[in-house]
Amino acid sequence: MRDSRRVLHLLRAVLANLLGNLLLLPVVVLRALRRPHYVMLRIEGRIATRSRRHPWWRRRRREIGLDRVADLVERVGRDRKALGLIVQMRRLRGGLADAEALRGVLGGCRRAGKRLVVHLAQGGTPEYFVASAAHEVWMPEGALLDLRGLFVEMSFAGDLL
Repeated sequence: MRDSRRVLHLLRAVLANLLGNLLLLPVVVLRALRRPHYVMLRIEGRIATRSRRHPWWRRRRREIGLDRVADLVERVGRDRKALGLIVQMRRLRGGLADAEALRGVLGGCRRAGKRLVVHLAQGGTPEYFVASAAHEVWMPEGALLDLRGLFVEMSFAGDLL
């Protein structure tokens, strides 16, 4: 009998706490929406020109499309509460043309008057080129930044013919 009273008392306390939290939920959500914030974007791997939709069972690694990045940058630019965009970037697959396109799209954040911060875990020339569009570039202290630059070699075989 005594245990059942304890269980009933505990159940009442849990239900009262749950009801109180549910009543306060709109207040907490509205406070969070009013607070200035940064938007975070993670970029890793290949960057496509347009995003492709795959079935849920085939989504292993999602490739991000420039159209989605441009849409996000535009929304951050219009949002009065957004302070800016933080981009976490890992190894990019692709050439410097892809990096230049991504840099141009991310530069829209700067043109909209928002702060752009890029966090590189490690990187090379393409990642650093994209990051150069930002106000700040953050890297861990022991991270490797492999800047070999551009190298062009041309073979001329005209005299052999």
